[in-house]
Amino acid sequence: MYRKLYAGGFWLNSQFQYDVNLMDRYTNTIFRLLDVVEKYVNGNATLLSKLTSEMKLLRNAEHDFGRVSVRNDRTFLPLGILLYLYSKKFKNIILT
Repeated sequence: MYRKLYAGGFWLNSQFQYDVNLMDRYTNTIFRLLDVVEKYVNGNATLLSKLTSEMKLLRNAEHDFGRVSVRNDRTFLPLGILLYLYSKKFKNIILT
């Protein structure tokens, strides 16, 4: 599971997420991230759907993830800080 967890962390890292060449080389990271998410949602289909929807927003830099301030900070702020600062919606999903 640790390899899957590390691969998931790699996929979620904003410093790597928007590097097209790097993500093309490591396409298997999305599968491992989904393995981790599916394991920890404990069969909660609603939560799984919300999380995968947020993953799409992150990947496509949509909504809060596409804001100018977020795009400018991608390369030097860790993902956790970006999520905390810019995505109230994501925080609400985790807290509910």
